[in-house]
Amino acid sequence: MRKKVSIALLIVAILSSAWFLKGDKKVKTELYFGLSVPDGGVISNADWEVFRASQIDAQLSGYSIVSADGYWTSANGSAAQEGSRILICIHEGDQNAALDTLRARYKRLFRQESVMRIDQKVRVSF
Repeated sequence: MRKKVSIALLIVAILSSAWFLKGDKKVKTELYFGLSVPDGGVISNADWEVFRASQIDAQLSGYSIVSADGYWTSANGSAAQEGSRILICIHEGDQNAALDTLRARYKRLFRQESVMRIDQKVRVSF
């Protein structure tokens, strides 16, 4: 009897969580663009907008940009902070080359060590 109750509870749990399975399967990619440059300067809003309009718009048909501040402890133990822009792109998994092109161009144009990329499988519905 106990086994039947456990199985019934498992079935109820699975069916009640089925809402999570709705929506189209997509990939959510986030790119983190730091705004500091090696000589101690900062990438201006005007320079960012030129990059966005000329590079991002040319590569992607839809995206969001979020302004953020990143904080971390540097290798020497001191606290560090850097302004950044986070690009969020929901896609079919077919934008990998375009996203990597953006990362490479940004690093080259603004002398950046890296542009962090995060990919997640998501479900999207409108």
